[in-house]
Parts: sequence; structure tokens; C-alpha cells
Amino acid sequence: MPPLRQSPRVQAAAVGGALHAVASVWLWTRFGFENLLVAFGTEPIYATYAMLGMVLAGAVPAALARWRTTATPVLLVGLAFVLAAVGTWTTARRGLTPVGPTPFGWYVLAWPAVVGIAGLVGELEWRTRRYRLA
Repeated sequence: MPPLRQSPRVQAAAVGGALHAVASVWLWTRFGFENLLVAFGTEPIYATYAMLGMVLAGAVPAALARWRTTATPVLLVGLAFVLAAVGTWTTARRGLTPVGPTPFGWYVLAWPAVVGIAGLVGELEWRTRRYRLA
């Protein structure tokens, strides 16, 4: 039987989603948020939503980068990730207890907006480049 071949977009999405999810879960536990494995038992909808977002926030920009050869979706998500992590780290480093979700918590909770904006900006980059070259 011949080996199963996947498209480069699927491979990019798988790698991007896995890397983003691993980094997000690592930061999630490092910042002292609730244990996601325990949350699957007590709050399965919330935990599924958070994990799905952690995967898709890396997979969609990576797939767009490979499919449309755009850089802005990956850069935008990467910048949002770093800013959210630094914002949470500085809050925790000062010993402050946040009243609401931290910047990283908002980043994880608002993943549909992050992915949507990255997709729109990537589409704008692709169209601008495409029409400039035509």
C-alpha cells in the first residue's frame, strides 16, 4: 500500500496547531491557571473551547501562510501571543492578583477574534500582492 500523502497545507496546519497548543498549554500551567485535564472533567465545554482555540490559533495562520504564501497571519498571531504572555507575566511578577482574566486568558478566550482578524489581514495581504503583480 502506498504511503498516505498529505498536502503541504495540512502539514503546515498540523505543525502550527501543535506548536501553538503546546506553547499555550505550557504557559497556561506556568501562569498557574486551572489544570486543563481536570477542567475536562468539571467543565468540558470550556476546556474543549480553550483547547480547540489553542490548536486553531496556530493551525489557521500556518495553513494560510502555506496556501496563500502570506506572512501577516503568523506574525499577527505571534505578536498577540507574545504580548498576551508578557502582559500576564508582568502582572504575575509584580505579585498582583488579577480581578478578571489576564491578558493571556483573554487571548485564549478570544481566539475566534484572533483567528478571524489574522485571516482577514492575510487575505488583505494576498489580494494586495496579487493585484499589485497583475
